[in-house]
Amino acid sequence: MKKFLTTLGILLLISFTNLNAQPGFDDDVEDTPLDRGTSILILSGAVYGLKKMKENKHKPT
Repeated sequence: MKKFLTTLGILLLISFTNLNAQPGFDDDVEDTPLDRGTSILILSGAVYGLKKMKENKHKPT
């Protein structure tokens, strides 16, 4: 298992060196636009978190 994790770590480090940053936008465009997909993911995460909190509140200890 240790050999697997070491190999995985080395592969991740090598792959990160090959990544390039996105070039910047013009001045009239926001740098990080949020579209519907991001909003849906944030909303679904919040709903899931609230559901889990409600389940844990009613769970007997």
